[in-house]
Amino acid sequence: MNFRAAAVILRVAVNSLATEARIENAARDGRAIEIRGHTFSERFQQRLRQSLEECLRVYDREELVPVVQAVAQELCLWASLANMRQIYFSEYGLDLNDPAQLQMREPGFQASVTRARQRYYSAEIKSRGLYLHARLIHSATGMRVEIRSNATHSAPIEEQLRTYLSRAMSYTSIMEYYEDYPEDEDGRGVGLALSLLMLREESLRPELMRLGQSGDATISRLEIPFDASYASIRDRIERGEDVRPFPGALSGLWNRDR
Repeated sequence: MNFRAAAVILRVAVNSLATEARIENAARDGRAIEIRGHTFSERFQQRLRQSLEECLRVYDREELVPVVQAVAQELCLWASLANMRQIYFSEYGLDLNDPAQLQMREPGFQASVTRARQRYYSAEIKSRGLYLHARLIHSATGMRVEIRSNATHSAPIEEQLRTYLSRAMSYTSIMEYYEDYPEDEDGRGVGLALSLLMLREESLRPELMRLGQSGDATISRLEIPFDASYASIRDRIERGEDVRPFPGALSGLWNRDR
């Protein structure tokens, strides 16, 4: 798999009639596809769906579209929420690294994430140089989906997410999530746990969904092997290859491939 092949860049702000043809050509030629925007908008979702469907169609793996799309969307949503959360906390002069403030104001932030506020958040995120990128790298042996955002790292949120994923990796039923998080009556945080269960149900490896940091970026990665010849980054590290879990990262709370 040529991870360094020149990517086809799809900018969400550009609504070009040629976009579908560019996606089809990139999928057929084995070129990476990168979707660039600021929030997980309807157009971003559309570009992501089109790209995933076309890549999986090229390799005759259309049966994987529902699960790969669901997991990729959940990872994009988490990254997009991180960008919006930074705007919300900054707007009220709050500190994302203060656990007490985070606990007190998180419900207010969640309530502010509405369709009516989407345009405001999008404009603020763009003006502050925050971004949301999704990159699809693919070949006949497998696919890698990477989601990047550059929202401020929050130590309390990182710790919560580490604990969440550690628990979720062992779930065999979604009810186990609600046993661990009975306060989440609306199921706002159930998505990642459900994603891991979906991967397992499709005989895919949940441990190939990873989170990490590279420079100022937070990265989530999903790897989907198409056959036994695919070597994941985790597998290559375990074989002793000199591979960083997340390129450019020296260390990170979420770099758990080792």
